Amino acid sequence: MKLPTNFRQRGSKKLALSLSPHSDDEPFIPIKQDTKKGKLCYYPYNINWNYGLLPQTWEDPSFANLEVEGAFGDNDPVDVVEIGESRGKIGEILKVKPLGALAIIDEGEFD
Repeated sequence: MKLPTNFRQRGSKKLALSLSPHSDDEPFIPIKQDTKKGKLCYYPYNINWNYGLLPQTWEDPSFANLEVEGAFGDNDPVDVVEIGESRGKIGEILKVKPLGALAIIDEGEFD
């Protein structure tokens, strides 16, 4: 699923799926501005690719992955960077072919 972060300028809002408990006015999983430790997230650099996630995946925050220094999951779906010729639309589901995988530790969490 494509999140609305492609081709954004430095300082743009970082958006993500809201996986926290929903209120009655949000019956589905909304796309909202991402937060980290209670603060709103912004991109510190330009985004020149389509950024999104793999549906029905989740990085478990209670599992220590020994292959990446024992880091715990970030409690989010698996991130995807799609590099192509066109910009995806917000919420669009794109068919992609994986070329590789990269494990990243971001602020002590497996991402």
